[in-house]
Amino acid sequence: MASRSPFDRLRLEGGLCAFPGWGLLRVAGEDRQRFLHSQLTSDVRALDEGETQISALLDASGRLRSVLYVSRRADSHLLLVPAERLPAVGGDLQAKIIADDVEVEALAVEKMRLALGPRALHAMPEVRPERTIAITAFGQQGFVTWDDATLPIPPVDSSLLAGLGLLSGQPMWGVNVREGQLVNETVLLRTAVSRNKGCYLGQETVAKVQAHRGAAYASMLLRVSRPVGDRDDLPGRRFEVAGRRGGTVVQTAEWGDETLLEVLLYRGFRVPGQSLECVFEDGSVIRGTVAELPALGCEAPEDVAAELWREAVALFAEDQDDEAITLLEAAIAVCPGFADAYETLGVIRGRRGELELAIGSMQKLLESEPHSVMAHANLSRFYAQLGRIEEAEEELQLASAARLHEQRRSSADVARTPPTDDAGENDRGREALLRRVLEIDSEDAMANFGMGEIMVRKGDYEEASEFLRRALTADASSPAAYLHLGDALKGSGHRAEAVETWRRGLEIAADHGDSATVQAMQQRLAEDNAVTICNDQV
Repeated sequence: MASRSPFDRLRLEGGLCAFPGWGLLRVAGEDRQRFLHSQLTSDVRALDEGETQISALLDASGRLRSVLYVSRRADSHLLLVPAERLPAVGGDLQAKIIADDVEVEALAVEKMRLALGPRALHAMPEVRPERTIAITAFGQQGFVTWDDATLPIPPVDSSLLAGLGLLSGQPMWGVNVREGQLVNETVLLRTAVSRNKGCYLGQETVAKVQAHRGAAYASMLLRVSRPVGDRDDLPGRRFEVAGRRGGTVVQTAEWGDETLLEVLLYRGFRVPGQSLECVFEDGSVIRGTVAELPALGCEAPEDVAAELWREAVALFAEDQDDEAITLLEAAIAVCPGFADAYETLGVIRGRRGELELAIGSMQKLLESEPHSVMAHANLSRFYAQLGRIEEAEEELQLASAARLHEQRRSSADVARTPPTDDAGENDRGREALLRRVLEIDSEDAMANFGMGEIMVRKGDYEEASEFLRRALTADASSPAAYLHLGDALKGSGHRAEAVETWRRGLEIAADHGDSATVQAMQQRLAEDNAVTICNDQV
């Protein structure tokens, strides 16, 4: 498998680093949620237990007292606060407690670590939950911990985090967010300020500034396609654009072939996509393109899980089972409801003779897909291998019922969406998995049916016909198999046989009450008849 870039290693594997400069406040008491909701800029009431959100504490004029993360626990809320602001934040909150049942205390913690990416999520159960906070940072899911557990996560490169931090709008106290700064000037306005909640301290000022053209200067990204010399000299330097005041550089980072600049940019130039020529006081010039911050968000968990699953299937096809299992477990950690990962993991475990683990994977699959034929069929096979005959027979019956459900659903999908020539990424991954299933059992009805479906979409009609014939040999009552076999036969030039196959499938679909497949086959027969009439007239 091709080596990954540092960024892909982080997002698809993970990274571990020190997380210095942060401290903890514990807020307890029956009124803690309502109290924090009234004081902080984020929607604290929307937090579920175990969740964390970025937030800020402002003064009455809408200026920053601190940035922070707020995490909801069963009996308290934990606030992750810049260490130098810990006394001030604790004092501010304590001063606002009047008749509320709220207690605020600082917690003494050892040095903190930040773990990000799939391996971090997979390793999270290994750390004590009372010493861990789930967090999204640097555009990645992960956690902060002050536990001393050994974590099997590779270190992450600091230069990569610098670029990710800038792109994702990661707040760094004293760098891009400072005490006394109007929150409207910072990226926190987009990431930490809720527009759906009720009042909070400083809200009136924040709303007025936004209603009146926004802050004069606000945080934006400037993407520069060439090196800019000594980047360390740029933060704090002011520049002009077209002879007018332009802004100030906040921080810089390298990202691939680009130099990234976070700038406090004057309102007249905050147009995403606009090219700017920034002239500094010493006459030097930097040309770049304006973009909004954050420019990089956290990927959808199901997208990351799907990418990990595809790599795992490719490894499985090359007999690299251990590596495949590692990726599949990471995919499940990222997206616990990702059914394909459970299915593939169960198949691999079963092939290795790890039957109890395989059964567990298939049971998890059923939680996500209650009608999974693969899950019930494999459970029947695994139980039989363990000598648990009664459970094996029960799962076999459930597999038959699920197969009928799956065929009807597949037929309905075919009726709505004609076959295409694009197999797609998911088809490629599923094809590799199904071929391995067929190595175990070449007569498996669903595996042959699935391969036939994929081959029809790819336009490999001869191979599709072979798979679909085997599927019908194993289960001659499958309307969807007749439908796809007819498509394959027609595609390979066997029109008369395709018509006969559709007619036979039409009878079976009607007997099953499968109206979607009935309509699909009637449509195909009608189209064939129309073509025949036209050819006869010609």
